[in-house]
Amino acid sequence: MKEKTTSRTVKPFKAVTAAVVAFGLTGVMAACGSTTSAAKGPASTKKAFVIPAILSESGGAAFLGKEEAQGLKALEKEVNAQGGIHGTPVEFKLYDNETQPSVAVSLASSLLSKNYPVILNGSVVATDAPVDKLASSNGPVIYDLSPGVHPAPHSWIFSSGVSTRSQMQAYLHWFKAKGWTRIAAITSTDASGQDGWTELQHALALPQNKGKFKLVAHETFDDTAVSVSTQLDRIAQAKPQVIVAWATGSPIEVVLKDLPQSPAANIPVATTDGNQTYAEMHAWASFLPKQLYFPAPQLFAMKYLSGADRKASQTFVSAFKGTGIKPDVGQILSWDPGLIVIHALKQVGVKATAAQIRHAMDRTENFSGVTGRYNFSPANHRGIGTNGVWISRWSAAQNTWIPVSGPGGTPLP
Repeated sequence: MKEKTTSRTVKPFKAVTAAVVAFGLTGVMAACGSTTSAAKGPASTKKAFVIPAILSESGGAAFLGKEEAQGLKALEKEVNAQGGIHGTPVEFKLYDNETQPSVAVSLASSLLSKNYPVILNGSVVATDAPVDKLASSNGPVIYDLSPGVHPAPHSWIFSSGVSTRSQMQAYLHWFKAKGWTRIAAITSTDASGQDGWTELQHALALPQNKGKFKLVAHETFDDTAVSVSTQLDRIAQAKPQVIVAWATGSPIEVVLKDLPQSPAANIPVATTDGNQTYAEMHAWASFLPKQLYFPAPQLFAMKYLSGADRKASQTFVSAFKGTGIKPDVGQILSWDPGLIVIHALKQVGVKATAAQIRHAMDRTENFSGVTGRYNFSPANHRGIGTNGVWISRWSAAQNTWIPVSGPGGTPLP
């Protein structure tokens, strides 16, 4: 179990509008209309305000947890260079859950005993969900870094990125425009795969989709499986026009590895944004499908962005210049939550209670992040929906993801 560090600061809260946010980092942290501007220049030598972050820096989800750690440390550096939280430096203190739910719970229990008002919690559903159950009627605020977590209204749980529900809805909107009505699915039996299957069924049952698609096959596989060739053979026999392959990390690698040798080799594949990392694309380059799609954040559609949205993405990219890191979804999944939490702390102060922090977050509106534009409320602890999904295709030639749809899966002209 590893450890690292973070800090915090505060001001009186007022309802905000991030349309006014200037996303050069002075504004990034004061974004959404704080009544006081952020202190300029490096944060003081005051004791740092610590925000704990439990991440999968080792184990099966390490490919994601390591990037989330990079995102938080890059944000920490940027925030402190702009004065921290009104003069108090910030430190994200990192703890490794080893991609083990039991380790995640043990770490979180220890942190709860120290009365931290807010905790960042990653990196996949299997480790996030058990920690969420530890929140009491008094908090703390737990910001999950997996989009597969679906916070209950008025709870203490927030969730990063665009939900898998919105991702599936955007996919189907785009499939319909492409004329892909015959869908097959292959999902892992772990929490991530089960969530994907649940959300695909939900999306197919929506009034706008009911009767418009045919689910021709659904195959499952254990997340420890070393081959899924039999399942892919059955899928190919069903003659789908697209395969929804929902698993994260090592399990999806098994699917993609078996595809080139299967009769399903040339069928387009749509997967989760949890796999949208350069590390995976490069490691799997020899067997990636020719058409591999992701529900991407607006960062990869930079040329279509303007104003605060464009500036938010530019600030994010600039934070990694000179580091040798080319940021992707992994860093975004932690950057936006960290940014939103710090914005809330700028409203209520570093001595705020969990309830005060949650109240500030609940009232954050029109906030431009790297994923898209956020609007939170007590009933909506994700703050972003299908408007944060740009269906994108991995291009090995360009070494990046190329948007093939606008927000929500609407086809680009």
